Amino acid sequence: MLAYYVRWHLEQAWSELLFKDEEPPLADDPVVPARRSAGALRKASTQQLADGSPVHSWRTLLVALRSLTRNRVLPKGAPDAAAFEMVATATPLQAQALALIAAFQP
Repeated sequence: MLAYYVRWHLEQAWSELLFKDEEPPLADDPVVPARRSAGALRKASTQQLADGSPVHSWRTLLVALRSLTRNRVLPKGAPDAAAFEMVATATPLQAQALALIAAFQP
């Protein structure tokens, strides 16, 4: 359950990067089929965001994020005290995704 909960929150935070509808129109009748907003239809038809970058599915966004790593580096022959951490430089997409998580308010 925790994994589904975390995924739901991440999808909410990253909705502008995903095919997810950012602002779904509210229906007066809960039985009427849901309609997608104009923004969601535009993302689906053009496969691009407003800035021209590609729209991502959940899987493709996670693939893009998996290269952002933090590694502990210990130079050969050096004592443990010489170890340091090296953080990979974030791509623009990775930086945007991290900023969206930081700014997300449920």
